Amino acid sequence: MPTDRTIVLEKARHRDNMVVTLRFEYDQQLIDRVKREAGARWSQTMGCWYVPEEQFDLHTFFEALKGMAYVDYSGLKKRNNKQPMPNPGAIKPRYNLKTIKSQVSPGVKEQIQSFK
Repeated sequence: MPTDRTIVLEKARHRDNMVVTLRFEYDQQLIDRVKREAGARWSQTMGCWYVPEEQFDLHTFFEALKGMAYVDYSGLKKRNNKQPMPNPGAIKPRYNLKTIKSQVSPGVKEQIQSFK
């Protein structure tokens, strides 16, 4: 098996979807193979090939590239992969301002007003 060809697999987020990135040196044979066998697409923004995570099967990928390239899948096994940050607008506050104001006693309201 040629050891000079290596494909590094990692998880990433691309356009709000989880994907598996395929990073390797330019090689037209590898490009043709990953496009045909894995349905890989090129991402100009990430600068690499990728496959949507729900369509990616590691075993099938290994079989398709057997004898052609070394597949480094250690990036898929990492537990501390960069998790996508939640959209701040999507997080709901755990309180309601009207409810809090209605529960504050008049004495506390006076103390708050004295600080203003």
